[in-house]
Amino acid sequence: MKKLILLPLFAFSVLYTSCEKDCLDERNPACSNYDPCVDEIAPDAGFHFYREFYDRSDAIYVPIRDTIYNFSTGGGSLVIFMADDNRMDTYEWSIGFDPRVFTGSRVPLRFTNIDGELSTTLTVQKEIKEECSLEENVTNTKSIHFKVVEDVNDFPIFGSYKGVNEDSPLDTFTVDIVLNVLGKIKNLPMDCTNPLGVTIFLTGRTFYIENQYSCDKPAGTGYLEEGNQKLVIDYSIESGEDGERVSKRFIGTRQ
Repeated sequence: MKKLILLPLFAFSVLYTSCEKDCLDERNPACSNYDPCVDEIAPDAGFHFYREFYDRSDAIYVPIRDTIYNFSTGGGSLVIFMADDNRMDTYEWSIGFDPRVFTGSRVPLRFTNIDGELSTTLTVQKEIKEECSLEENVTNTKSIHFKVVEDVNDFPIFGSYKGVNEDSPLDTFTVDIVLNVLGKIKNLPMDCTNPLGVTIFLTGRTFYIENQYSCDKPAGTGYLEEGNQKLVIDYSIESGEDGERVSKRFIGTRQ
């Protein structure tokens, strides 16, 4: 008669565990590579300056590169100071010579008739587990230049730029950036037949192209370089019936 041998439960557990692969789950305290800090969010005090637009009720934030053009007359220019990470516990902003301390990850302020440098400091706090070697408070300071203009038509982004797409260096064409209620760019992509041009959302030296419904649905960004004489546009267009998008870069010189 064969004997049925029963192992104690703990012995079976040891045998089963020995057959398992090494545990490699950083979130599991039973694993050799357990890291109690793996999900901790490091404090981040990075921030940028933006102009705010609305398209079909959606907010669009266009980054301001290095100069804020604000008006000499009443009304002011709205600038959005926005943190790169909205998951911090607290935010404290010190902006220019304003005695107020602003809070929140997004601060909108209007400026009128301001020339020169404006310094901004953001301090954030994020509670961290005691066993994690991360600072809980981080501070970041940066400056941006303000320049007074009489009206929006004085933005240097407006003008004509002759150049080529990098993938077609022999096909020269000219794009025009104009103000027609909203900002418009004409002849982008090349041979766009829309007489009004394609809508853009612009700052003094940059713009954002929303995915339009004409001229192969261009979308992307553009910015000025080299003393506002060089225009670079990184964009994509819809190509073919399958809707595949093709990336392009236009580089042009002011005419």
